[in-house]
Formats: sequence, C-alpha cells, structure tokens
Amino acid sequence: RFARWNLPTPRESVELNLKLLRRARGAFSPHGATLVADMVLLSFLHEIEGSAVATLSLATGPASGHAGPNARACFEAAQNALLLVTADDYAYAGALAYVYFMRKDLQFEEAATQAYGPPRVDDGEWSFDHALAEKDATSDHLGRMNAGLIARARAELEARPRGPDNWLGQSPAQVLAIQGRKFGNAEVTARIGDPAKWRAAYAHLCRQTHTRLRLRARNIIGRANGPIRFQFDPLLPEEDSENMVMMVAAYML
Repeated sequence: RFARWNLPTPRESVELNLKLLRRARGAFSPHGATLVADMVLLSFLHEIEGSAVATLSLATGPASGHAGPNARACFEAAQNALLLVTADDYAYAGALAYVYFMRKDLQFEEAATQAYGPPRVDDGEWSFDHALAEKDATSDHLGRMNAGLIARARAELEARPRGPDNWLGQSPAQVLAIQGRKFGNAEVTARIGDPAKWRAAYAHLCRQTHTRLRLRARNIIGRANGPIRFQFDPLLPEEDSENMVMMVAAYML
C-alpha cells in the first residue's frame, strides 16, 4: 500500500530519520552555558537511536512480535527530547531532567542492593551526592550562569508533591501541546500538539510492552474432569512488529 503512492515504508522512514538524527547530532556543539542540558539531550538522542535500531532488528527476527519495549523506549526518549528543547528555560529543564533520572537510577540501585548486596565496592565516587556536586562544579566552571542550577533542581524535585512520575511533574502530552508551538512548523505542531494522540500512542505501546495474554483460545476440546486440548487463534507477530515500526516512524520526528 505504500508503494502504490510512492511513499516510503515505515522502515524506510525510520532509516531516514536515523540518518538525519546522526547528522544533526554530529553538527551539535555543546556549550558551557548549557552543559548539563546538552549532556541530557545527547543522552536522549542516544536512546532514540539505539531503541529505533533495536526495533528494526527485532521486527524482522524470530521474535518480531516483541519489538514493543524498544518502540516504547524510543517514543519516551523522543518525547523527553522534545520537552527539553522546547522548554522556556532549557538550562534549568536539563538540570531537572538530570537530577530526576539520577534519583531514579539511585532508587533502582538501592532496591537491587537490598536484594542482592552491593554490586561493587563503593568508595563514594559514584554516590548520588558526589555525582550532583561534580556536575554542579563542572557546569559552574564552564558557564558561570549555571551556579546553583542543579541544587535548585534538586530542591524543587524533593519538595514537589506527588504527581506524574517524570521530571516535569506534569502530563508530558499536555505540556508538549503548549511548548510544541515554538517550532513554528504547522506540520510538526499538528503531529505533537494533540495530547489525546500522545496518550493513545503511549497506551498502545504499553499494551505491546507489558506481559499480556497473547494466546486466545478459539476452541477448548476435551471432556469434563479429563484431559483437554486448546486450539488458539493464530498469532500475527508480523502485524504487531509492523505497527511498532510505524509508531517509531511517526514519533521519532
């Protein structure tokens, strides 16, 4: 159906977007005045690329029906990158994202440590406080306007009431509907300016990511209190994987 209109297939769209992403990243020049935000943005771009490549790889392999987790990771990284670059205060938004993800990583590591013991000998070099202090000092040294930025972000996150679990503390879809207008491109704004579409896409990706009952019994054959046999509806992993590639193509932007 794509060839009929000479349109690129979803896979071709993803591969083209990957080329554009790599070219843009190669031309990107981080600056001392936005050190932390630039570092976070590059991390998001790395996640987009890796997850998109993994989705394409899985979509054509024997586990093609399980490309969902990587497609969702690509979606989330792209959404975070868009939220960051359209923020009113890019430098501070980057600090919020940095502290938030460092805290999440610490929480995961603490949970693993409680269950399995320390993963390594910790001399304080990799502690949460040390990492924040190091980045705070480095960003302050390379850009004086960054002084106290990380400490301010940490204070906000620690004082923030319980809400959506992300670095904004708000619905990403709702925020993007407002911030996305800054692109000044009608097509891009239309694609990212509808919160309902973001939520619907995310729900679809979550369905493909989480464990669910993929096998649907069409017939149950047997006798009461005796052995039985199931006849399941055929799986359509190719259809699932094609949907995941289409999602990545649509939201890599």
